[in-house]
Amino acid sequence: MFLVLIKIYLGFNFINKYTYMAEVYSVSIRPFYDSINQIYTNIFVIDRMPNEPLKSIIKSIHMPRLSPFEPFSKNNKCILGVYNPENLNKLLELGQESIFFTYLLQNGYKIDTSLTKLMFNTPKNYKLLCMITKI
Repeated sequence: MFLVLIKIYLGFNFINKYTYMAEVYSVSIRPFYDSINQIYTNIFVIDRMPNEPLKSIIKSIHMPRLSPFEPFSKNNKCILGVYNPENLNKLLELGQESIFFTYLLQNGYKIDTSLTKLMFNTPKNYKLLCMITKI
């Protein structure tokens, strides 16, 4: 009986520590039309608003149509763009992965390669960059 209670207690602590407190986010790359500079670029977006400290470099932005010939759809909505932690006025773009990964690692996040591999082959409308976790 005592051994069963220890297993239940240890199992409960493991579940509480690693399941309920873990944050998992999907970071992807999407094409974006910068109407101010009138250029197309590929930016980093995250699936939902994270907690601090990552929240400090995430902002909601309008996702404009990529072409005037593209019909309006549910994809033309606000997305959560990832901004450059070294310049919060600029979105992170393809080619700036090292800046983003450095920020993540310095703030206690982990790039979860096993989750990324698992999700990489699932059908989606965007290019997955990585899955990140924070425990």
